[in-house]
Amino acid sequence: MTPKYLSTGQMAKYLGLSKDFLLSNRGSLFIEGKHYFNPSGINKLLWNIEAMEGWVRGYDNDTGVFGNINEMVDNILGG
Repeated sequence: MTPKYLSTGQMAKYLGLSKDFLLSNRGSLFIEGKHYFNPSGINKLLWNIEAMEGWVRGYDNDTGVFGNINEMVDNILGG
């Protein structure tokens, strides 16, 4: 069975990013309840593999500040 969630260290390794990058972009690039979860009683974050893969592929249209850049560019260029 494939896991749905990874710890911060596991997700950083999986994506080839640093743990600091993931943690410092919570609330801007990554949204709690979509990209990561902070379950009560567990002293660590759990990252949603599917949502993070979508972010990598650029399919993440509702991500914080940067989520709609392609849409904004299309609107500016009249596309």
